[in-house]
Amino acid sequence: MFPMSNPIVAFVASYLTAPTAILIIVCIAIGYILNSAVRFVRETNHIRKRWPEVEPLLPRIKALLDSIERQIFGGTPLMQDKSPISLSEKGREVFEKINSPSLIEKYRKHLPAIKADVTAYAIQEACLDFATNDLIALLDENDRRKIETVAYSEAASVNLILRSAVGIPLRDAILKERNIAISGADKRNPKPDK
Repeated sequence: MFPMSNPIVAFVASYLTAPTAILIIVCIAIGYILNSAVRFVRETNHIRKRWPEVEPLLPRIKALLDSIERQIFGGTPLMQDKSPISLSEKGREVFEKINSPSLIEKYRKHLPAIKADVTAYAIQEACLDFATNDLIALLDENDRRKIETVAYSEAASVNLILRSAVGIPLRDAILKERNIAISGADKRNPKPDK
């Protein structure tokens, strides 16, 4: 079975019987299992010790995952996608946090002129485009900081905050001034230019 020329091999072979070999294998397996259990307990204790550091991050992680989901599947919690587009409950909270009426009053003069004979949809698109693309460059330092702080806390982009919490109320104000029903804002068939 084993070469007997080596005295150590001969000695081990004389004591190595089937039950002894099985006993050695069982002892090695038990040692491996115990070692794995000890490592598992150490890792679990390490996680438990670090949990107070991780737990406060969970709402932010959830918000980021929600943001990623919205980007993949569309939609936003700040706006209701039903017709006409309107602010959701969360959008109204953001509207209040950033003091949207004062922003509209302060920056509305920079909105490009909207023709008098356009549809509610065209007004909506002009307002959302202005709020999303142009307004950020016009904001003063205090307004920008306030909006960035709210965007960070909501796990949303500054553009999304401006589009929803400024663009939609701006649209509503212009439609009201022109006595146009907000319900027409999502109709995509603009009147032809005269």
